[in-house]
Amino acid sequence: NDPSAGARLIASTQAYPHLQYVHEPQPGLAAVRNRALDESAGSRLLAFVDDDGRPGEGWLVGLVACWQATDASAVAGRVLVTYAAEPSSWIVAGGFFRRRSLPTGTIVPIAPAGNLLLDLDRVRDLNLRFDERFGFTGGEDTLFTLQLTRAGGLITWCDQAQVVDQVAVDRINRQWVLRRARSQANTWAQVQQASIRSAGERRRLRMRFGVAGVSRLMAGAAVTGYGIATRSERFDARGRRLVFRGLGLLDAARGKLIREYARGSVSMTDGRSAR
Repeated sequence: NDPSAGARLIASTQAYPHLQYVHEPQPGLAAVRNRALDESAGSRLLAFVDDDGRPGEGWLVGLVACWQATDASAVAGRVLVTYAAEPSSWIVAGGFFRRRSLPTGTIVPIAPAGNLLLDLDRVRDLNLRFDERFGFTGGEDTLFTLQLTRAGGLITWCDQAQVVDQVAVDRINRQWVLRRARSQANTWAQVQQASIRSAGERRRLRMRFGVAGVSRLMAGAAVTGYGIATRSERFDARGRRLVFRGLGLLDAARGKLIREYARGSVSMTDGRSAR
């Protein structure tokens, strides 16, 4: 969904007979995901893979097989991580890019859309869409799948349906991973608020975010101090990540929304429009 349709030439040169290229001019994660829903109006299943993901052998077969075996509303697959450059020992020790692996058939309450199969009949029955308020923050997939399961839908895990995600060079550094920790915590908090209709409950939730943010700041500072004193990269990295998660929750408590996917740079805005 590059506004200038920058991928059109690349897509037009591919030799796959059933390949269809669609240009969605509106930027933002939610806009392109909703366009995919619209373009799949005559289909039963829709699979999402992020632009930096590469499906592994048998990926789609695995997703569909799990869907058939469990009658799930959605199936989430595993994401394996590789690096465009060797990460530092500090980043490895902190587990910043570690992704989960679960036994196939495990029921999960939410799932990211980087490796996700949707049963569109269930999606249409529930009239679900990706919330465009989260188009530049991320979390649109978390809210979508949360709404799906809260409405009675079932999401199952398929560990053998794997996508390989290569981490770009400009992300393999301390500044990026800590900034990401802050934005992810902020987005998680915004998703929790968006799933609640009561204004009073949202206010109480923001107060809890404030308390949780301060707690994480204090705990993170203690863990970081221990890591520095003992020269432990593991404790240093995890402590700093906890500090930045605390900052993200405090941002949310103050109504600040981190627009991580805003064009050009990460930006922070007043979050009232996303509540």
